[in-house]
Amino acid sequence: MKFYLLLFLAFTVNCFAQNLELELKKAHDDTSKILIYLKYAENEQNNTISEKYNLEAEKLLKKNYSGSSIDLRKRLDYFNLTVIMNKAYFLNAKSNVKQSSEFYFRALEIANKYSLKSEQGIIYNSLATIFMDQFEYEKAILYFDKSLKIRNSINDKAGISTVYNNLGHMYHELGNLKLQKENHLKSYAIRKEIGDSVLLIQSIGNLAIIYSNEKKVDSALIFHKVCFDYEIKVGDSASAFASAANISTNYYEIKNYKEAIKWALLGYTISKNINDIYGQKEVAKRVSKIYEAIGDYNQSLLFFKTFVLMEDSFNNEENKNAAIKTEFAFQTEKKEAEIKSLAQQQQITELKSKRKSILLYSIVGAMLGLSLLSYFLFTRYKTKKQNEFLKAQLIEANKTIEAEKKATESELKALKSQMNPHFIFNALNSIQEQFMYGDKVLANEQMGNFTYLTRQILNVSGKKKITIATEIDILTKYLELEKVRFKDDFTFTVSCSNKIDEDYHQVPPMLIQPFAENSMKHGLLHKKGSKQLSVFYDLDANEEYIICTVTDNGVGRKKSAEIKAINKTKHQSFSTESIEQRLELLNAELKLSDLIVYEDIVSSDQEIQGTKVVIKIPI
Repeated sequence: MKFYLLLFLAFTVNCFAQNLELELKKAHDDTSKILIYLKYAENEQNNTISEKYNLEAEKLLKKNYSGSSIDLRKRLDYFNLTVIMNKAYFLNAKSNVKQSSEFYFRALEIANKYSLKSEQGIIYNSLATIFMDQFEYEKAILYFDKSLKIRNSINDKAGISTVYNNLGHMYHELGNLKLQKENHLKSYAIRKEIGDSVLLIQSIGNLAIIYSNEKKVDSALIFHKVCFDYEIKVGDSASAFASAANISTNYYEIKNYKEAIKWALLGYTISKNINDIYGQKEVAKRVSKIYEAIGDYNQSLLFFKTFVLMEDSFNNEENKNAAIKTEFAFQTEKKEAEIKSLAQQQQITELKSKRKSILLYSIVGAMLGLSLLSYFLFTRYKTKKQNEFLKAQLIEANKTIEAEKKATESELKALKSQMNPHFIFNALNSIQEQFMYGDKVLANEQMGNFTYLTRQILNVSGKKKITIATEIDILTKYLELEKVRFKDDFTFTVSCSNKIDEDYHQVPPMLIQPFAENSMKHGLLHKKGSKQLSVFYDLDANEEYIICTVTDNGVGRKKSAEIKAINKTKHQSFSTESIEQRLELLNAELKLSDLIVYEDIVSSDQEIQGTKVVIKIPI
């Protein structure tokens, strides 16, 4: 099914490109071509391709601007305004806030020059949003006000509703609930008037949450139910689940348990359909509580058991980690106590020896002087040996503690590398972009992937080993999220040889993910055109090692190093360092160079065609 979908998308893109070529051939001058490129840039859903069309339009503008007549320059200025606004949008999507705002101000100069009201309203709103994201609220309010004034002057109702909606979100961040509600109500009234269902559902959801927070349950129920109907209609199951849960909560607050349990069970069904384990757990707890309130203790117990089972699955790993830490602390204290006990025993032995000496001195007197000297020398020798023995034991205990500490720190570093803040930011940014400007169904799917991936990482983070099937599942979800950021020009495969039993063979968790991340960050990110990544698991001839090969068709290590030098990047990923430590701990007999081998993929004419990393994992 996926193959046919990809084939259809490829066919669509090909037809789209052919239509562009036909229109460009029919264009009688460069200004017509600029207009065609800008049209395709606006209609294209893929930001990378859209940016490419925008760049082609910019090249033609630069070529034709000098030496043009006044009338033609005015028209080219308008095209240039569109190009600059597009560039500002692309930069903001890439989180380059500084350059994005600079381009918006350049666009504003052109819009002001020709009194283009609609464009001025858009630019002011975009700048206000940027300042709001940077917590510069005074500037944000200033530019929101400018956008409102201009849009009111041209009666741009959709634009006005967007500004009010953004103001509502800003006042929510500032904790001003009164102004938050006031602005969302204004936005809702306008959107209801113009009948834009996409914008309207957003406002309905906002108001439903506001009324719930104000304990105005009747109003909250009305808006939540309308929002739920819209979400079911458009197939947004994740949002529909949230609305159903909110409706159940509202009914529970007013003790209408019949409706509360109806909507809770509906939410439970939706969460099961979308495999939202966390949602099922929370709803199961709520349903159990409602059944208890109405006196149906059998059903209450049934759902409470479901909740406990799901809760245990989340808490087991945390308990394991706590037990390991407690055991480590206990063993450390035990070793320290043993050392102290040996020292005390030594002191007792010395005291006994002194007492014996005094007794002998009193009985034998001067005749035993030589014997006393001999005994003293013997006692000194014995004490020295005991001290040497205690010192050796202390050194050995320190070595053991240091090894355990090193292992603990290595595992802790591995956990930190799994939850890479840079990856989380990129993933959420890509999903947000899809929600705002792209495919919302895809965005919901990827949000589900992100939630599932995060929970899986937390589930396996405390384990020594997991099956290859689980490792492949986590790695696949991670690469699918990265694919959203790379768009359609990135493909990947994760596979095994026939020698591998995915459900039997085990590897340390999240061992391969840092190598896949490095391939994308240092090899594929800088490559133009098709980007490919392959992960392949196999066994060596003696079946002593699992061999994992990570291959990409990126720019290669030499080119990546040159790019780092140009960007003055000196970053050394501690993810791969922690992986190296983990491999060394698994097998201290082999050198690191035997466990991880990097090599360039070279063509017959000595051109670098990518990088291959071979990782040997001791079974």
